[in-house]
Amino acid sequence: QTTKDYKAYLIRTLLNRLFKMRMNAWAFENPSYKKASIQYSSFLNATGVLLCSVELLPGKMEKGISEFIAQQEQIFRYGFTRAEIERAKKVIYNNLENKLQNQQNPTSIELMNDVYADFYVGNRFTSLQEEYQLVQLYFPEIDSVALARNLAKVYSPRKMHYLLRANEKADKEVGGDMTLMAIIKEARKQSLERYNKHVSVPDELCQFPSGGHVVKEENIPEIGAVSLWLNNGTRIIFKSSDLDKGKVLLTGFRKGGLYSLDSLHYYTGVFAPSIISLSGAGDFSRDALNYFLAGNSASMRLLVDKTRTGLAGVSQVKDMETMFQLLYTKWMYPRLDTAICRQTIEKTIENYRVKQKSPTEIFQEELMWILNGRNYTNTILSDSLITRYVKQEDMLPLFNRFYGAGEDYTFVILGDCTIEDIKPLITTYIGGLPKGKIDTDWCYTERNIPYKSCSLIRHTGDSPKASVSLTFQQDSLLGEFNSLTLKSNIMKAMLRTCLLNRLREEMGKVYSVSVASSAGLYPSFLSRTMIGFVCLPEDVDSLVNATQEELQRLYEHPESFENVLTDVKNNLLKDFELDKQKNSFWTSWIRNSIFNQQEDWKYLTDYPQTVNSITAKEISSFAKYLLGT
Repeated sequence: QTTKDYKAYLIRTLLNRLFKMRMNAWAFENPSYKKASIQYSSFLNATGVLLCSVELLPGKMEKGISEFIAQQEQIFRYGFTRAEIERAKKVIYNNLENKLQNQQNPTSIELMNDVYADFYVGNRFTSLQEEYQLVQLYFPEIDSVALARNLAKVYSPRKMHYLLRANEKADKEVGGDMTLMAIIKEARKQSLERYNKHVSVPDELCQFPSGGHVVKEENIPEIGAVSLWLNNGTRIIFKSSDLDKGKVLLTGFRKGGLYSLDSLHYYTGVFAPSIISLSGAGDFSRDALNYFLAGNSASMRLLVDKTRTGLAGVSQVKDMETMFQLLYTKWMYPRLDTAICRQTIEKTIENYRVKQKSPTEIFQEELMWILNGRNYTNTILSDSLITRYVKQEDMLPLFNRFYGAGEDYTFVILGDCTIEDIKPLITTYIGGLPKGKIDTDWCYTERNIPYKSCSLIRHTGDSPKASVSLTFQQDSLLGEFNSLTLKSNIMKAMLRTCLLNRLREEMGKVYSVSVASSAGLYPSFLSRTMIGFVCLPEDVDSLVNATQEELQRLYEHPESFENVLTDVKNNLLKDFELDKQKNSFWTSWIRNSIFNQQEDWKYLTDYPQTVNSITAKEISSFAKYLLGT
């Protein structure tokens, strides 16, 4: 309610960030538990609550509890280092500064959170400007001593309550309440040193690259964008957008990905990108990079999926050069931390060995293999497979194979700036990527799908109800991919409406019905439509028959779906107008259009007319092709 109250709120915010930072740091030191967190929360609104939680590993429960309690004790005895506090302050301060500089109307969820905080917690509404001034006023007063005093008030071991949730086997491993409390008591008695971690942080991310130049430039008026081709074979599509005030989004892709690897290298390829991403880049360790970027809004991730490699970055306009430098450094100078590599592999093997698959998970695996065939790209990552095939020495060569030369890479940039503002960064950092071509052909190309009807029935699981899924697959493309995707979206919405009416409203035997329909062109075309519902086992046959009757009605009497089609069209057009207000829609649509070789830029401008022109008869024929053959 007062400015002094805000200081207490600010201390709690700072402590929670420091808790998270410390626990994240410990997560990379091979702890004996799976994950852990500490939070000072207004969980009970008027009363602050210290919540400490840890997810334990079977076979290591006693060690995990002891280690986590000792880590708590270290924090509350000695507090946080000056470097940690300065880093956390910098992040909070710069986040608030960015919000202030790029003020937009608050979202509905932000307003609701403010109303909740005002009504239940007593935090009055505060403007960004006022909050910024309060942070400037109180941050200098909050140092390690002030935080240590606050920790002493929060932490009271004698008043703490403990709850262990575990299955019978895990409960026996701990040995009951008395043993649990003895473990905790002994952990608190340990002799602990202050937390100290020296991190050497270089002064700059990368040397200034020589860069490249634009060899071709074209406007794309249909979407208000410009397309650039650079002399190293890369392509950039830039669209100026103020939908995200003051922000720049940079994404990119190239055909290839995991499917470009043979069975010998595939499993190393699964691990390599995430491990290298966690290892830092260039001269920066993971910790050094985190310290260097503290308070900077720039981020960049390099990603690999099955059919393509990719990247995704975001920053405020003022930090966009840092984002480009991150792209260049991570691409050109990937780094492999052997300790992180070893820990990641060991944890994955350990999780596989202790994991107990539920009947539902086993069923889903069997279903996946029926739909896709069993091959090296969908084999379960077992401990023996990881030990045999995942090779640390192959990780950097595979990463360089995924990225390496820049030719054929497409970058999509949306930003609250002009092409003149960003072009120098494009030519310097993207243009500075190596010339040349790499092999992106897929090794895995053929899908081994069933061509005859088949059933998978398992009488298992804990639920007294049956989960039913009807799946339809098609491997021949009818017409253009954009048209297929649109008709597929219309068809699934129409089917869900009609099946809800028939199975729930008329028959009263299900709560809901799910209908999903999607398609992909690569590595070879495949569409899949799934209709699912949960019901009593004795109702399965009647509901499946009713579903088939609704499908048959769509095939034979499309005119009976006219009203449903009109509603679906209206909803699609409303969603389209909302989607156009999101940068995420634009960047995703541009990337996928190019990847799928569907560069019909008029598709969006013609979208309302295209939607309105589709008839029930067309959807009937489309559904019969997709589901009835």
